[in-house]
This record gives sequence, C-alpha cells and structure tokens, in this order.
Amino acid sequence: MDGILNLAKPKGPTSHDVIQRVRSAIGVKRVGHTGTLDPMAEGVLVVCIGKAARIAEYLVGCEKEYEADLVLGISTATQDAEGEIISIADASYITQESVLSVLPKFTGSILQVPPMVSAIKRDGKRLYELARNNIEVHREPREVTISLLEMTSFNFDQDRGVPIVGLRIVCSSGTYIRTLCSDIGDALGVGGHMGALIRTRVGKFCIQDSITLDELESTALSGDVSHFFISMKDALSDLPCIVIDDKMTAKVANGSLIVIRSDIADGELVRICSERGEFLAVGKILARGTEKFLKPEKVFVGAE
Repeated sequence: MDGILNLAKPKGPTSHDVIQRVRSAIGVKRVGHTGTLDPMAEGVLVVCIGKAARIAEYLVGCEKEYEADLVLGISTATQDAEGEIISIADASYITQESVLSVLPKFTGSILQVPPMVSAIKRDGKRLYELARNNIEVHREPREVTISLLEMTSFNFDQDRGVPIVGLRIVCSSGTYIRTLCSDIGDALGVGGHMGALIRTRVGKFCIQDSITLDELESTALSGDVSHFFISMKDALSDLPCIVIDDKMTAKVANGSLIVIRSDIADGELVRICSERGEFLAVGKILARGTEKFLKPEKVFVGAE
C-alpha cells in the first residue's frame, strides 16, 4: 500500500494517535503525515502511506486554510481554550466594526512570534517541552503570509460575557492560528484566544473530500481500503510531468542525468513518468549552458 490519505482528524486525539490508528487499521508500519494538528483541533491531516512517505517533503509547504473561533476578552497561557487563563478584560463594547477595522493589519506578510507550545526546537528540545517545565525562552519573530482573513460570524457568549468571532484564514505553511487570534485580541485592546480550530484545506486536499478514521477502520475490517488512497502521481499533480521511454527508465532507476528538451525552468521539480503513465520518480531540471538535463531526486521505480 503506497499513497496518500486525506484524513479528517477528529477533536481529542493527537496527530500521533491518529497515525497509530491508521497503522493498526491497514497493517502498514510506514505511515507519516505532512503537518500536525493539536488535540483540540480537527480537520484535514494529510497522511503518507508506504513509499509515499518519501514525497512528504514536497507536500509540507502547501498553503493551508482554516476556520477558527476567536474568543475576545480572555487571554490564556497557551493562546487557546486549553490553557490557563492569565487575564480577563471587558470586551462587551467590541463590535463587528471594531474587528473588521483591525483585520487588515494581519493580512499579507506579517511577523509572528512562535508560541511556547510550538514544536520548534531550541537547544535540542521542543518549545512545548520547555513550556511544560514552566521555562520560557526568547523566540525570534518569523514572517508568514496571510492571503485571506475574513470574519464569518460575530456572536456574544452570554454565559461568559465575551464576543466570539468566526474567522476564515488562508495562509502560508508555518502560520500559528492561535497566535493570530491572540494578536488580534491584543490589537483590539482586550486580549483573546483561539476557542476552536478546523483545518479545511492543505494544498489541494480539502475537508469535503476527506475520510474519517471510523470510515477507514470499518472498511479495513470488511474490505479493501485502497480506493481511499490518492496515488503519488496525483498527489504531486501540481508538478509538471515529463514522460520518458523505456530506454531511459534504467537511467532514472540509477539516478543518472538525462539530456532532455524542455521549456521548464532550471531548478524546477517535475514528475517523471513512463509512456504507460507509471510514476517513476521526482526529478529536477538542470540547465547547463545551452543544454538541459533531468536529474532524478526521489526514485520509485524498482524501489522497495
């Protein structure tokens, strides 16, 4: 079994827990994912099975889309609903217009300070490991891109006396939605935290096309789950495809450079396929003077 699963992660389990359940369901040990989701978050988790684990690096940097609830007036240590409350402010005066007025400040290229609960490493340890020991370290701001940030709802929680803002976000990989929520709250002068999060898209993988863990597990008990798999060739369909003949296949298998004619730019990644449509490798175009070469980078033909 080699391919990609567009899986809908439920609230509760960690991404690691989900991967363990996938391994158990399909009986394959080599299973990974292209980007974690916190236990409280749900939505698209792109899972790589078997040989497809080797193409994960080409899927990691994809644009992502989220739906989030921003709870205004309550700040937490982890910037989400599971953290200890560190401050409460009167946010009853905040209006839809107030929120709309600050959102443009967070659109485009912005700087974010990664949260202490992130998986970034410092001196060999994850930040969240340091946070568990009540250790806080300096984090350098990182540039991320928010290509779309819109308010989808505005409600008032009578029980807590706080506004809850629904947000839709399209952003670059590496964006922290919890930090975005906290920063918007700070810009409004009342603080805030992320109350809920759904990842609705990772690159081309959308939540409406995803399958649930229960679907995967129940199907695995009674039949073949391979129809859930997206082939490596299709998963990388954003890359141009170069078709080679059978004589060149042996060269690809050996990782040898191949002279080609192509208008694809130097340094671009491509899929290398056979005349029969088989996915053979991921390659890169190399321009040397007036000649162009195809260099295999990840070879799958003949691979175990």
